[in-house]
Amino acid sequence: MTGQSVEWPRFAAISKNRLLESKVFQMTHISHSQTTRSERHNKSFYTGLCLSLALFYGHLAHAADSTPSILITPEGFRVEGFRVMPNVSLTESWNNNIYGTPANEESDTITTASASVKVNSDWASHRLNFDAGASADFYRKNDTEDVANWWLGTDGRYDLSTRSHALGGLRVSQNHEDRSSPDSAAGALDPTTYITSRAHIGFAHQLAPFTIRVGGVVENLDFGDGSSPGFDVDWRDRNQFSIGTRFSYQLNPQNEIFFQAATDTRDYDNEPVGRNSDGYRLGLGIRTSQGPGFEAEGFLGHMSQDYDNIALKDVSGLYYGASLKWKPVSHTRINASVDRAINETTYSVAGLDASSHLDTTVSGRIEHDLNPKLTLNLSLAYGKLEYQGVTLDLDEIAAGAGIRYDFDRRFYLSGGYRYINRDANNPTYEYDRNLFYLTIGYSPGSR
Repeated sequence: MTGQSVEWPRFAAISKNRLLESKVFQMTHISHSQTTRSERHNKSFYTGLCLSLALFYGHLAHAADSTPSILITPEGFRVEGFRVMPNVSLTESWNNNIYGTPANEESDTITTASASVKVNSDWASHRLNFDAGASADFYRKNDTEDVANWWLGTDGRYDLSTRSHALGGLRVSQNHEDRSSPDSAAGALDPTTYITSRAHIGFAHQLAPFTIRVGGVVENLDFGDGSSPGFDVDWRDRNQFSIGTRFSYQLNPQNEIFFQAATDTRDYDNEPVGRNSDGYRLGLGIRTSQGPGFEAEGFLGHMSQDYDNIALKDVSGLYYGASLKWKPVSHTRINASVDRAINETTYSVAGLDASSHLDTTVSGRIEHDLNPKLTLNLSLAYGKLEYQGVTLDLDEIAAGAGIRYDFDRRFYLSGGYRYINRDANNPTYEYDRNLFYLTIGYSPGSR
């Protein structure tokens, strides 16, 4: 639950195609006056690029000044061409079903302490960003559920010209599986943790009205055994590789159409079933930006994943996704998304092994400012998980409401309620969960 305890639930599993959601493909349109930027938080940076950018900046900016200047602002700190944004919060929450079970529900009170920092350059050209943080859950009664997550990443972009850009990233993080996951080891004394290491690198070039992007992503997942005797999950360790491209054609300054394609290779270190697989993703879509108040993107295509073990079911089908950012009035913000993916699983039942699960997720969030200090939010999501090769389908609905009060541009108090319901064709995996939370935090510039 670390960090996730009061956040929107993640229906998708651990391994998605990271290239198609990375900065390689999520850049905005390149033009003579506007270089590419990214709005994705959890992607990172190639080490060599990071070093070259740092050296480049050190050569150009204040080379003779050995004493860095620090400017304190309501949005954080400014230090020699960088904006530093710290975030500290303390959350008290109550969860009526911490294990996500259909009966004999176990409730508990959880204290979550979180701290993070973002460092973003504000140079006229090139970009260099850093992101680090940690979050820890402390359970009042069930202290075996105590868990800590952490992350460390950096990403950047090097402007070769106004039309050409190189970019990359590196990120490492520790997360854990929710106890309600069918992949979670039943009877384990503590939650299953895993470390994800990810790197991506890419290149973008515009030859108006065309833009081409190419890139690659590599990701490693390393599962921890925890303190439960007999629960060795090292066989779940795996690597995922993807290379791909995206061609865009600008119809006009507000609209573009695009075609994107990517490979998807999944390679286990020491897995006995033969879950290694190869696949691909193809999509044709459109992107529109009607000023700062409306941005939308959607695509439709085909995806496939073929497994080495002929006993595991190969998967193919429609591949689609969409996102919306809309500000209908000055005090209201709407975000929505649709996503479909083939995700990994190690679930088995009655001697049959699932090859994967096909996930479809629809989610939306509305925020409305009642006044400059008080904000309401409503969230709703639906997720369907269809396990391939076995009889298991999960339907999850999550709804939430919250309120936030900003004392000023730095300190805030927020609270809310989350409800999750899962229906399944196997009653073992059905559950309801109610969660109430209260958070006090320091986050300069987040308002």
